[in-house]
Amino acid sequence: PESGWQFAGWSGACSGTGSCTVTMNANKSVTADFTELNQPPDKPTSGGETWQHCNFKEKSIPTFHWNYSDPDGNPQTAYEIEVDDDSAFTAPKFNHLVDLAATSYALDLTRDDDSDWISELEWDATYFWRVRVKDNQGNWSEWSNSDSFKTPKHAYPWPDFDWEPLEPIQGEVVIFDPDASETFGGTNISTYSWNIVEGNGSFVDGTSPNSQYPHIIFDAETNKVALTITDTDDYSCTCTKEEITAQLPLPEYKEVPPIMWFKRIFLAVVKFFNGWF
Repeated sequence: PESGWQFAGWSGACSGTGSCTVTMNANKSVTADFTELNQPPDKPTSGGETWQHCNFKEKSIPTFHWNYSDPDGNPQTAYEIEVDDDSAFTAPKFNHLVDLAATSYALDLTRDDDSDWISELEWDATYFWRVRVKDNQGNWSEWSNSDSFKTPKHAYPWPDFDWEPLEPIQGEVVIFDPDASETFGGTNISTYSWNIVEGNGSFVDGTSPNSQYPHIIFDAETNKVALTITDTDDYSCTCTKEEITAQLPLPEYKEVPPIMWFKRIFLAVVKFFNGWF
């Protein structure tokens, strides 16, 4: 049969799928039936990479994206990823087979199926990745063309901060301190950017959203503050403290001298008896 077709069986004067001998003692017809073979998925095309630079300290994680299509319209059921510092993908390398119908993968080097490659990507280095996919008929595609990616020069900065007092009241000045933040690769922090992302507050005492140690007065009970730091290589990351609670101030009480109560009672009694006469 032609490529892409397979013999399915006989019909008419013959049956089954084996050889058939026909004795022509009358008019007879024999039909050979063929079915089209299920085609494997198309060769995946790369959708590039996206990055998570700030989710984990001193770690940048690439996510690989690809496009899936199948000539028979069959859905994807699995994929296999390979990553290497050699575009020829010679062993050893990172390889990981996943039984999911996904079209993206965030690199996790602990998932190397053969456990024979590096445990961390090097900074300022070029790597290559490729993918193949499987349809629900068990057919694998060809490997995609390899795509390259380059890691950053160094880790992105790690913002962190504290504030004092830890449990302020509304209207009280709160001083923020970002000295717990860290930079890497010999860089320093070049800019600070503070943002009140929930609640309400004002920068006071001559400080601003770009001050290193801002002073803020909150007038809402629940507040969230975010800090973005940028290093001297223009790498930026943001962290947000989940909740900064500013309680209402305690009410003020004014003490009234006891003599005032006696005067009020006396005047009330006088008015009462005056009403009888």
